[in-house]
Amino acid sequence: QRRVHGGLHFGFSMASTDPRVPTLEELRDKWSQFAEAYHKHIQPSTAVAARQLASMLRLKDATSVLEVGAGPGVDATDMLPLLSAGTRFVVTDLSPEMVKICKQSLPSTVVVEEANAQELQYETGSFDRYFASLSLQLVPDPDQMLREARRVLQPGGLAGFAVWGRKENSSLFTIQPSVMNKLGIVSTVPPVRSNFHLSDKQELRQRVLNAGFSKALLWYTAIVHDFKDGQEYADIFLTMHPDNRRFLESLSEEDRQKLFKGIAAEADAILDRGDPITLEALLVVAQA
Repeated sequence: QRRVHGGLHFGFSMASTDPRVPTLEELRDKWSQFAEAYHKHIQPSTAVAARQLASMLRLKDATSVLEVGAGPGVDATDMLPLLSAGTRFVVTDLSPEMVKICKQSLPSTVVVEEANAQELQYETGSFDRYFASLSLQLVPDPDQMLREARRVLQPGGLAGFAVWGRKENSSLFTIQPSVMNKLGIVSTVPPVRSNFHLSDKQELRQRVLNAGFSKALLWYTAIVHDFKDGQEYADIFLTMHPDNRRFLESLSEEDRQKLFKGIAAEADAILDRGDPITLEALLVVAQA
């Protein structure tokens, strides 16, 4: 078994020590580095699930909407036509680079600013809708983020969350660690908490209720990513994130080639049996 330096992003590591929870500072830096690639390669697909979530929030009746963890603003752009004239819309992200991209793509009527989902700068009860797609599983303290969501919502207000679903239904992020395990390639970087840690539907529902929401609906949905073949998947997935690029640099040329070929072959096997490459999402609609 070979041990190599470098790290994996998205909460994957093959090391044996207990996983570490990323700090807010690490998340801010990582997502700022990843902003452009996420905008290009990931959010166009994840936006499909976000639109499904937004459709359940009765946005036409909203008077004030807060989006947290907005990324480059694709979901906010999709929500704009669903809002009635005069609706206050505040779009936020922890990453300054994501906020910069949002400001470039959204109209001036939308307030775009930095915000920490665990400690929001807004007054209690200042919104009647709250939206957070694929950010709850990232923050150091998801329960605190849920409590803050409940705090800023008016009584009866609606919140929508999306998190990563079940690992076994999420080939998008399980192909690489599977191939690494088969090849005996092990990262020496300490592992971080898996982004699948909120994927149990009943456990997440209880956490939402414990945060002060009165009721919650939860369901799984597939986010399908369009790759023409396994080679395209390997080329994009292994190079789009700075952590993965650094990881590749730490490998020998032989191991790099084996990793690319192994990932492409495993992705092709999924596509050849008629299955798309997917990330499962768990969607939540909760009432304050």
